[in-house]
Amino acid sequence: MNVRFASILCLILCICLIPPVMAVNYDIDLLEVTPAGDIEPGEPITVRCIIALTSVGDETFPSAHALEAYTELEDISWTYTVLVNKIGLPIVDGKRYLRIIGWNLAYPVSSEVKVEYLLEGDAPEVSATQKKIIFRLRQLDSNELVISNGETLVERTIINRGDFDASIALMEQKLEDLRTSIDKQYADGVTTDAVEAKYDEAEAQITGAKSAPYSTKQTFLTNAETYLNEAEKLLDEAWAQNEIDQAQAKIDDVDDELTYWTVNRSMSSDSRVIAIRTQLDNAQTLLTLAKDKQVTGSYNQARLQAQSAEDKAGSALNASLSLREEVGEGLALPKVDGIIGYLLIVIVIVIAAGVGIFFYRRRTRWDELG
Repeated sequence: MNVRFASILCLILCICLIPPVMAVNYDIDLLEVTPAGDIEPGEPITVRCIIALTSVGDETFPSAHALEAYTELEDISWTYTVLVNKIGLPIVDGKRYLRIIGWNLAYPVSSEVKVEYLLEGDAPEVSATQKKIIFRLRQLDSNELVISNGETLVERTIINRGDFDASIALMEQKLEDLRTSIDKQYADGVTTDAVEAKYDEAEAQITGAKSAPYSTKQTFLTNAETYLNEAEKLLDEAWAQNEIDQAQAKIDDVDDELTYWTVNRSMSSDSRVIAIRTQLDNAQTLLTLAKDKQVTGSYNQARLQAQSAEDKAGSALNASLSLREEVGEGLALPKVDGIIGYLLIVIVIVIAAGVGIFFYRRRTRWDELG
């Protein structure tokens, strides 16, 4: 029993020794930063912030704490005013850190205490486009630590001019490469109308980026990159479709040839015609795979499959044309292979000779009879 009591007492003492979590003692009434958006180096910036102190115990602010404001702007000027019941004296300061100790903010809770900050400065020079702290306000405890939720932070992207010049040059190179690809594919019979439209849009955005203020250059460049990516995708799609169409056309030609051999020439069982049909089947299988890849957006794979299909169909077509030269346009003799084939030829020759002898003797007999 004594052990349990001692354990509970120790637990209570440990809980009592845990320091209470301190909450922030100010609310933001107003926070304005001019201008908005990204900023170029040297651009004037103005920050206006008004906070209302919230009471803690009998005071409006913990006397052992402090409010610390900070900025990374250049050529700065702070003007701050502690307003007690709407009355206060403005104070000007030019340091990067601005601190107001708690003793100057701790008033009876019956008072309304606000702090008004006015910060003016210029955006700093940067070696690369990056974010900088425009305004930061912290409530620090007696150990110089930021209390929970005790920080207000405003950052802006400071633009490096060299980065934009490089980005514009990169977009122009991409545009030039796209122009080369469009012209080449157009010469090869690819339909490029949709690609040309995206090219024109990208070109207009790049032109706009050159003359736009730095705060909007990135928007133009982002749009240009989007249009370039869309154009490249459309070109890949059109190129793949062109390869599929070419393969389909050659397959259709081979199909017409097979109709000729099987219907017009009755040679469907000829081994040479069977070989042509086998090549055609392979080509059709490859073309089906190409169309499937096209549907899923795998344009490079679709193009490769279509080219293979066209090659197979081309081989079949060449074989058919060679067969035409071999057998001519008249009666076609089926191709025979092996000893059985030769025996069949001998049998046909014997039968033909026998028929010929029969008719010859019959005619001779008629001549003898007068």
